[in-house]
Amino acid sequence: MAEGDAGLRDRNVAIATELMDRFGRDMDGWYDNLHEDVVMEFPFGACVGLPTRVEGKAACSAVFQAVCDAVQVQFSNIRVSPMADPNRLVVEYTGYSEPGGTIYDQTYISIQEYRDGKIILFREYWNAVVVREAFGDLSALAG
Repeated sequence: MAEGDAGLRDRNVAIATELMDRFGRDMDGWYDNLHEDVVMEFPFGACVGLPTRVEGKAACSAVFQAVCDAVQVQFSNIRVSPMADPNRLVVEYTGYSEPGGTIYDQTYISIQEYRDGKIILFREYWNAVVVREAFGDLSALAG
């Protein structure tokens, strides 16, 4: 890896670590770090009534905000791992909440890509069965 790539990778890891530390809690500042052309993908979203793909900063911010407001998940155990491409990262984390007394304990894996220091791709994988059991159908959030 070229020296410039190493610096870019380290910068993106630092940005992702800081952003994921605030994820779900301080989303106003979080949205500032979305690229205007961001794409958000939930490959298993259709199973719980969420879109599988959302494009653009405004649309992605709206979906993130609706989900964060509705499910109130606390995220922890965040681990950011760089990939060969210095702009791409794998981010692993857990989410926990107790909606209506139901335990929601989820493991997430996110592929994130950065351009100009901002998220251009946020692809998040999670167990749809765990989401459905805790929150039911989320289609009302997809607007």
